[in-house]
Amino acid sequence: MITLIPNPLAIEDCRAAEALPGETIADFLDRQEVIDVRRGYDGAWRMVLPVIVRRGYGADDCLLQSEWDTTRCADLDTLIVQAFPLGGGGGGGGGGGGGGKNVLATVATIAVMVYAPQLATTLGSSMGLAAASWGVTALRIGISLAGSLLVNALLPAAATPQVPTPAAIPNVDPVYNLQAQGNVARLGGVIPLQYGRLPVWPDLAAQPWSELVGEDQYLNQLHCLGVGTYEVHGIYIEDTPITSFDEVQTQIVPPGGTLTLFPGDVQTSGEATGQTLDASWTGPFTANTAGTTCYQIAVDLWYARGLGRWQDDGSLAALNLSYQVQAQEVDATTGAAIGAWVTLETRTITAARQTPYGESRIYAVSFGSGRCQVRVLRTDTPQTDARSLHQVQWVGLRAYIRSAVSYGDVTLLAVRMRRTNNLSTRSERRVKVDCTRQIRTWSTAGGWSSLAATSNPAWVIADLFTRRRDYTDTAFLTQLESLAALWAGRGDSCAVRWSSQISLWEAARRIARTGRAAVHWEAGCLSIFRHQPSAPVARFTPRSILRGSVERQVRLPRSESPDSLAVTYYDRTTEAPEVMDVALDGGSTDNPAEWSAMEITDRNQAWREGRYERAMAVYGVETVTLRTYARGVLPARGAVVAVSYPLLDYGQSAELVAVSGDTLSVDRDLNWTGSAWQISLTRPNGDYDGPYAVTRGSTVRDLVLSGGALSWSPEVGQRAKRTDLTFGDASQPWEVEGVVIAKSMRGREEVDLTLLVERAEVHAADSGTVPDYTPLSALPRLTAPTVRQLSVTVTAAPTATALTIGWQAHADALRYIAQVSPDGVSWASTETHVPSTRISVPHGRIYLRVAAAGLVGRGPWTTWQYADERSAPAAVTGFGVAIAGGTAHLTWAPVSDPFVAYLQLRHATPISGATWARSTVLIAQIPADATSVTALSLRGSYLLASVDVRGVVGAAVRVSNTITDVAAINAVETLTEAPDWAGTHSGTVVIDGGLELSAAGDVFDRADWFEVGDWFLGAAGLVTDATYQYATAVDLGAVHPCRVTVQLDAYGITQTTGIFDRADWFEVDDFFGVDDSQWSAGIEVRTTVDDPAGSPTWTEWAGLRIGDIALRGIEARLRMRSLAFGVTPYVVSAGLTVDMPDRLIADNDVVATSSGLLVGFDPPYHSLKGVGIAAQGLATGEYYELIDKDETGFGIVFRAASGAAITRTFDYVAVGYGSVTS
Repeated sequence: MITLIPNPLAIEDCRAAEALPGETIADFLDRQEVIDVRRGYDGAWRMVLPVIVRRGYGADDCLLQSEWDTTRCADLDTLIVQAFPLGGGGGGGGGGGGGGKNVLATVATIAVMVYAPQLATTLGSSMGLAAASWGVTALRIGISLAGSLLVNALLPAAATPQVPTPAAIPNVDPVYNLQAQGNVARLGGVIPLQYGRLPVWPDLAAQPWSELVGEDQYLNQLHCLGVGTYEVHGIYIEDTPITSFDEVQTQIVPPGGTLTLFPGDVQTSGEATGQTLDASWTGPFTANTAGTTCYQIAVDLWYARGLGRWQDDGSLAALNLSYQVQAQEVDATTGAAIGAWVTLETRTITAARQTPYGESRIYAVSFGSGRCQVRVLRTDTPQTDARSLHQVQWVGLRAYIRSAVSYGDVTLLAVRMRRTNNLSTRSERRVKVDCTRQIRTWSTAGGWSSLAATSNPAWVIADLFTRRRDYTDTAFLTQLESLAALWAGRGDSCAVRWSSQISLWEAARRIARTGRAAVHWEAGCLSIFRHQPSAPVARFTPRSILRGSVERQVRLPRSESPDSLAVTYYDRTTEAPEVMDVALDGGSTDNPAEWSAMEITDRNQAWREGRYERAMAVYGVETVTLRTYARGVLPARGAVVAVSYPLLDYGQSAELVAVSGDTLSVDRDLNWTGSAWQISLTRPNGDYDGPYAVTRGSTVRDLVLSGGALSWSPEVGQRAKRTDLTFGDASQPWEVEGVVIAKSMRGREEVDLTLLVERAEVHAADSGTVPDYTPLSALPRLTAPTVRQLSVTVTAAPTATALTIGWQAHADALRYIAQVSPDGVSWASTETHVPSTRISVPHGRIYLRVAAAGLVGRGPWTTWQYADERSAPAAVTGFGVAIAGGTAHLTWAPVSDPFVAYLQLRHATPISGATWARSTVLIAQIPADATSVTALSLRGSYLLASVDVRGVVGAAVRVSNTITDVAAINAVETLTEAPDWAGTHSGTVVIDGGLELSAAGDVFDRADWFEVGDWFLGAAGLVTDATYQYATAVDLGAVHPCRVTVQLDAYGITQTTGIFDRADWFEVDDFFGVDDSQWSAGIEVRTTVDDPAGSPTWTEWAGLRIGDIALRGIEARLRMRSLAFGVTPYVVSAGLTVDMPDRLIADNDVVATSSGLLVGFDPPYHSLKGVGIAAQGLATGEYYELIDKDETGFGIVFRAASGAAITRTFDYVAVGYGSVTS
């Protein structure tokens, strides 16, 4: 009998073979296709598979190659042919090589290189990726790296730098990210790979597109569930079953299926975006991209104001509107026009509708190139007067593509929604699917099954490695079949969804970990083991362990070591990640270590695996390393072996020298201390056999088997190596059992093994009671309390407004939050534990919101608004002005209204017709009890108004000043923005040379065309607060005292369509103008004393106050506000002037010596106009010279007629403006 071992690291793969009569070893190997009988030039055999031939397992039992063709198989009692690639620095026969190469490592690496590309292509195909795509390339690299790293863990190779795997790319699936749950498009992303059952938010597989059918608007969305086939248990919008929405239709499209709910390949042009049609052609716009063929196009038209004409009696009469649509063939590649224009339709419609509506016109087309461009023309004359609703816009162009769309091995979900009030815009991206991935299973009897929904980790691993590939390694599949049954009995399952790249080995590792297993390479073959109680498969004694090679290591805990685990898993019940503290019996949870098990979705399983993991940390702390002979390669990784060695203080070892029935004799004396004894033996093939109960024989070397003679014949030394045994006291540990966690070849004949010592406590730890579920405080699935029946009582007082607030109590509320605001932006908060409170707030507009907070956080706000209905304060009386020099003295009668908070004084340039809105603040706040104030004397109008405690401004009174300013003013810098307005716009727009507020939304971005009542402004109306910053800043070059004035010309207009809703057309003086209280516009400035071109420090933006200020640079902006819906200020012009008054510097009887004199101006002028000199007592011919005259001063020298310098006395006067200060 000949034993063949093709896999040196998997003993279960051995098989028996018979030799032919008279057959030599070489002939036998040739017949088995192990070697080629032709020798090389070096005399060595050419081997198909490197092998060694043994007559036994001893160190001297190998047969040299020179003996193969002379030794007959029949001459040997035992013949073992073992695949054994040579390692270390040996050369050796059969390989024809040497040179120190590790042949086993090379073969194993080649196996990975060969296997990985096939696996990558298989898995890539399962993801719907082409073999040449980057996705498969990345996947192939990941598999090769993972495989090589794992092989090198068994057979150490030269260190290589670690390459980040695709799994390191952060891209969390919405399943696990509660903040990002929704349907999104992942351009260029990985198609999700799911196993098990999960609630998923499927990605968008194509750009959603809308169409108009009659007067209904439909949204079509195509979602990708993921790779493979799925069993769908339910489809939801948020948490509501989709069957509750009559306006939603769905279709599940399996791999290879046909999409029938709506066209699957539709291209939307980005050019038709709301152009208003007129008497000239609009377009042309290309309908489809190069390389595609369209068979149908759709033109979407929108009647933004409806269609009709208002009559004098207020009724709406029908009106006609006509247009024409044409298409032209274009080149398939370049897009150049190659055909004549073809009229698709000339249409006239008649309607009397005051509400906006739209329509989609669909046309069949057939062009040779497959591409076309489209244009549209109004064939009538648009009526643009205010009474006519006669406008049409081209809002969409779509092309329907003729193509055999193949989405590959993915499952799609098609959703068609009719937009109604029942579906919000947010709901369109909140489609959720509860589904289970369908994969194949395998059985020894029936092979591969058809697709079925399963969450068993064994078949998930099988799918990872075998998808779309006929896998023939039945040993690996048999292991999975056994584990599948075990896991099903335990209730172990897995569920995971990967939306980012992940290596094959990392994916397999995560899945196997859910069942306490690990997948690994074993001599070029896939293998899997689960850590569970197992009988030893081999045993090692001092006879088979190299002397001095045994090491025992124990990892001791530290004071800071964790005492428990915080297990994070995905709970299928709450549909959210959960955390559970796990400790061993009697342990604390004060210092837990984090452990992620997101592939587990069952709380009981998470508890079991957490207990096992914690037990491993506590008890799995002892390892044993040893070196043995070639037989050490037989136990696979994860197998349990028994070890007896004096260093370990376990058992006694001996060898059999005789067997007589049930009596065994050994080669040394045994210690028979104790009362019951047992032995274990090693079979000739290396298997563990035992234990057997024994009693003492006639001598200390004789053992009597209690159960009778052995069923097999041990070796006692006549023909082969003697059988060894371990002997010990049955009541004490007599052998150490350990799991093989690592092994490596050491030269040609030796193997290093690393064992993790088994502890029964590890396997018993997963029992116990699973703790009850404790919800976290922020779980979004629980309902937060809501405030209902809010009531508010308002009590007004001169200093403040008191709000008495009450509401219905909620059983789940722990506290209540009330917030008030004057503008709806800045909020002041107060809390209470009872359903009522009282708040004192300033007068004016009041925004109130109240919410309840419970265990799951704050509930929604319940809101309330209030505006004080008291009239504006009365106008100030007795307002007058008196001018004295450069000062204006303003007086008025006392104000008696107790609600007036202060008075405000403003100035406007016009002498007549000045208004409050077009003026500039001169004094912001004057005490309410004051009756006079002093201000700068300015030509123009002074305006005074009272402001009450609500901030409401009363009617302004005006007084004019026609006296020219006493001080001469020099306009140094002037900024004029109109009509170009070339500065920075933020919420403003230029219309007909003036500036006004822009719209807050885009009509073409609306999700629901029927959601608003005003089609010019939409629901958001105008921007309520906007700024326009001047294009240039003023730089005076140095710091000067200046006076800044502005010139502002503005008025208010309305942009709403409510003009036709007026009950009385004669109720207002101006159909388009609005009251000044509904808008505001003013100029704000900020200044700096630094160089504006450098890194200046600016003051805060503030409204301009007329007065003198020291500055070097100044920037200005226009602040515009809308205080009523649809009302905007319209600014005609907004100028700014920086002025400096004249300065006069003079001195008398100044002496200039013959050396000359330097006269300085302190402070220097910004600009010097001139210097006057009056010399005293000059003789005939004498004169003076001015030297270096500038804004800082001048030099002077007096000279005689001969030109010689002389001493004289003089007077001078210098005139200029501005002062340079530091």
